[in-house]
Amino acid sequence: MKKAVLFLALTVWSSAIFAQNNGASNRALLGSFSRDSLLNEPFKTWFEAGYNTYVPQPEVVDQLKKCNLNAHSVQVFMGTWCGDTKRELPRFLKILDAIGFPANNVQIIGASREEASYKQSPNHEERGLEIYRVATFVFYKNGVEVNRIVEYPVTSLEADLLAIFSGAAYTPNYKTYPFIRQWLNDGTLVSENTSPKGLANQLRPLVSTPSELNACGYVLLYRGETKAATKVFRMNTILFYDNPDAQLALAEALAAQNDVDGATAAIEKALALNKDPGAIGEMLALYKKIVTAGKNT
Repeated sequence: MKKAVLFLALTVWSSAIFAQNNGASNRALLGSFSRDSLLNEPFKTWFEAGYNTYVPQPEVVDQLKKCNLNAHSVQVFMGTWCGDTKRELPRFLKILDAIGFPANNVQIIGASREEASYKQSPNHEERGLEIYRVATFVFYKNGVEVNRIVEYPVTSLEADLLAIFSGAAYTPNYKTYPFIRQWLNDGTLVSENTSPKGLANQLRPLVSTPSELNACGYVLLYRGETKAATKVFRMNTILFYDNPDAQLALAEALAAQNDVDGATAAIEKALALNKDPGAIGEMLALYKKIVTAGKNT
């Protein structure tokens, strides 16, 4: 089945650009852009509100100022459409201003929310970094990645920054993602011999909700890595066997590989598990697309 059956096409330009979707309220900054762009509407409203109301902890700010800030740099992968970005990015930049972090050492990169380029930037600065959530703050020391803050702080942004800049022990949110990244790099996720159940059992102590792996799987799926995405979704259905969203995600990945029977079975499971009447229409629409596409292949 052609991918166009399930996925919408998105045309993007390079560097910092506006994506127009259904009016100004859905505009998004895409690619690497200047911080000053956040002072334009519709971004200015949420950015200035978050920046002006946040008060960094003075005692932690004082400690941060003593760190070797010049040796560090950060890439911020964010979405102007994302609630977590709207909350964390203004606070983050307020702290950097308070500690005198070098402005030239900060790169802000806008990611898309559209399926054809999901959580990707036009110039693909995210490539190889496995950005599954936004905002994600990737920190480097002397050009080498040392840690990251994923979506929201573990303690507070100030405390997390202090741990990272001082070289203290720090583990970001979403503890499964380093495993996924490693399994992508060494080919585990695309190997026919790899057991989804075995991988799922390795992740079981680390994952609490099905959305964690679903988010990861959709990033892989929409950038064309369907085999890896399918393996991630299968792990999710093993860990959360009673979750209809996990089954639907698996159905999309199987459909992208022309496995109409497998995709249909996954949708049937989702329908059987579903307890939300409002979601049935979406499930049936996906079912119809898959069956129709199967007849045309």
